[in-house]
Amino acid sequence: MSVYFNQSGYAGTLSVAGGAGYENGNEGTKRFLGPFYTLSIRGMPGDYGKPVPDDYGVRADYPDGTWVTNSVATPADETNGMRWSCTGWVLSNGVSVIASGNGTQTVFQITTNLWLTWHWTNQYLLNVSAGPNGSVNSNIVNGWYTNGVQVNNITAYPDPTYGFFMWSGVGVPAGKEMDNPLSVEMTEPRYLQANFSGTNPETKVWSGIGFWENSGNWTPNGMPSQKDTAVIQGGTVILKYSRFARNLTIRSGAVMLFTNWTACLTASNIVIEEGGKVTLPGAFEPGQMSNRVNFVCTNFTIEAGGIIDVNGKGYTFNKGPGAGNGGWHCSGGGHGGRGGIANNNNSIQGATYDSVSMPSMPGSGGGGAAGYGSQGGGVVRIEAHNKVTINGLISANGSNSLSYGYGGGAGGSVYIKCKIFGGTTNGLIRSNGGNPAYAGWHSGGGGGGRIAVDFDLLDEPHATRFQAVGTTQGFAETSMDVLWPFASEQGTIWLSKTNILSDTMTNGPFAGGMLFIPGFTSWNVQNLVISNASFRIGSSSFLLNVAQDLHIYSGWLELGSTNGNSTINVGRDIILKNSGKLSVFAGSGGGTGYGAVVQAGRNVDVGSSSWFYVYAHPTNGAGVVLKAENMRLQSGGGINANSKGFKSATGPGRGESPTSWHSGGGGYGGRGGKGNSSYQGGSVYGYTNAPILPGSGGGGIRGGWGGGLVNLEVRKYLMVDGIISADGGQSTAYGYGGGSGGGIFIKCRDFSGSASGILRARGGTIGPGGNHSGGGGGGRIAVWYGIKNFAIIPSIMKDPDNPRVRPELKWSNSCPYFAGTVSVTNGVGFSNGVPGTVNFMYVDYLDGSVILCR
Repeated sequence: MSVYFNQSGYAGTLSVAGGAGYENGNEGTKRFLGPFYTLSIRGMPGDYGKPVPDDYGVRADYPDGTWVTNSVATPADETNGMRWSCTGWVLSNGVSVIASGNGTQTVFQITTNLWLTWHWTNQYLLNVSAGPNGSVNSNIVNGWYTNGVQVNNITAYPDPTYGFFMWSGVGVPAGKEMDNPLSVEMTEPRYLQANFSGTNPETKVWSGIGFWENSGNWTPNGMPSQKDTAVIQGGTVILKYSRFARNLTIRSGAVMLFTNWTACLTASNIVIEEGGKVTLPGAFEPGQMSNRVNFVCTNFTIEAGGIIDVNGKGYTFNKGPGAGNGGWHCSGGGHGGRGGIANNNNSIQGATYDSVSMPSMPGSGGGGAAGYGSQGGGVVRIEAHNKVTINGLISANGSNSLSYGYGGGAGGSVYIKCKIFGGTTNGLIRSNGGNPAYAGWHSGGGGGGRIAVDFDLLDEPHATRFQAVGTTQGFAETSMDVLWPFASEQGTIWLSKTNILSDTMTNGPFAGGMLFIPGFTSWNVQNLVISNASFRIGSSSFLLNVAQDLHIYSGWLELGSTNGNSTINVGRDIILKNSGKLSVFAGSGGGTGYGAVVQAGRNVDVGSSSWFYVYAHPTNGAGVVLKAENMRLQSGGGINANSKGFKSATGPGRGESPTSWHSGGGGYGGRGGKGNSSYQGGSVYGYTNAPILPGSGGGGIRGGWGGGLVNLEVRKYLMVDGIISADGGQSTAYGYGGGSGGGIFIKCRDFSGSASGILRARGGTIGPGGNHSGGGGGGRIAVWYGIKNFAIIPSIMKDPDNPRVRPELKWSNSCPYFAGTVSVTNGVGFSNGVPGTVNFMYVDYLDGSVILCR
């Protein structure tokens, strides 16, 4: 009998004696086994191949003195032109090296804990082939090479009457595409093809589907050289690497697909014919930056019906510098303009980023989930040394979401640089935000993207249109009157010269977007007509001088900024008709007391469905003043300052709030309502007889903005058959307070209005979903009429609420010549706000003489 065991710690006896009998048995054998040791096997720089008989890992049951044989097979783990070759092994005890070798097998005895390390290096495949009409020395250079090895004299041999023009394929060293012979360092797999062309220029025609380098898709055989004309007749040609041709034409039904951020197509003349298309693969994440459309040429033309389509080909959902957020009820993506907010307390508007004058980044995706979220618009770059003509469509819109819980994607980038720019009204360059599914449901829309055209001269015609707008279908966008601060924003349109502008802007060139032109801080014209055109002037301070009349029909003009003061001077009439809109944003006020001034020498006429929008400064309350000799607001149109006052949790009557929840409503003419906590509504402030401040914001970061300020000085008659409104804004969710109503301050000689006329400055309500915060208080309305001399106004304004000091002001709660409605009602919430104030003041001039006695 044999017994094996470890003697460590054993102090007893051990017997294997034979048993007694007629003949006693023999004694057995006994052996003490030494300690058990651990062998760890690993690879460097990784566990490549498969060691045998013991694989990578740790084995802890080797008896003392055991002899071990271990080996690997090399090369190993071959995939996609790369494999690993064993360079040897090292055996150590964890402190020092015991043995080493450069073979693939080792034999050693274990007498302590050991570490066996197999060392590997990567090898790369070099595969050189020839396209039609030539050959290469593949029999000499093809094969596997260890990382870092230099391979020289890779040589292409053209057939008679042909010449070598470039290497293509995977792993062609940058800048060496034309080298022959070619030298490469083997730091990656390289699949190189030598390409040959005839000595005379040819026209190469593409058909089928494949990469540009696929010789068999071209007729005659072989990809085009720089002296050949390429015609994409049909099918899809995929451009993964930078390529060139003498000329390029993309015919009807044919597609060019760019699949690499660095890929560029260079040609002298590039034409996308009617029905031709250039596009990109799907959206990508920021770390990939995988694709964009990139042309360099002398002349570039998109014919009517041709298209560059990169809609939804930018950052994927939840990705990008301006990505929307929210796991459900998500905000829209941002880029040139912010994305719209959702009715989600954690929702954040997608941020703006990228250059205004040289945009180069995709639009960000809206908040969402796989299969339902939206993607930002892609990137288009065109650089022409001479002329660009856009008669077709370049579209970089963000995509729409596929479920009502997810936000829209932001518009992408279009950058064009050329000497001469032109096109017809069929031409359109756009970069718009995408819509959330189901208009008005929960989620935010995508912000507009960025467009820039850097040109020296204009061609004839030069009627190409531009558009970079946010959506109209998000949670905030469908309630713009009370939620506009939370809506998606316009993108940007940058032009290098002002000569694309004219005093008659009809059917373009702008269909929405914020316009930036270097040095464009003033505009002086005899008359200005804006019809079926829409844009906002991006300069922070701007002066618009119109010697005679300003007409806006079926379009809109916006100007002004919180960072500067703007002025509109019109010598005769301002006329808004057929859904014409004029928007003015107040700056900080400077020394004038006004954030912006609009003045007409004669009349202001606002027609049905037409609006004059006035925006007060959101933090200091400076407003816009509108001055005219006469003003008429027709039924169905008017002046709108809804939610255009102090921003959330801002203003003298701001609602009390924690960081977000159960907030008080804003106050102004009436106190704001209390939330269902200790947070009170905002207090009253300002003059009853002369409201010169806007309304205050409701409590919380998403409280409703206060109503704005409508400040009118009309020297003769003011007829209000339409609407003057300064309602407070709605909060985005029930935990935030409603904004207070704003201010309406009218000063005129004759005031009248029919039953359709409305003056209102109502408090804002709280958002949907519950009843936890306070409603906004009502605003203030004061109408001074009977003024024959406007020079007395400054003295009255020194103390307008003191009747003993101001006997000229005769108070009334109505005007006999106004048959319309006046409302300063409170907003609704957990606690409703308090209604505001209304005063009609007749300015009575005292007759007689004044005698001063001392």
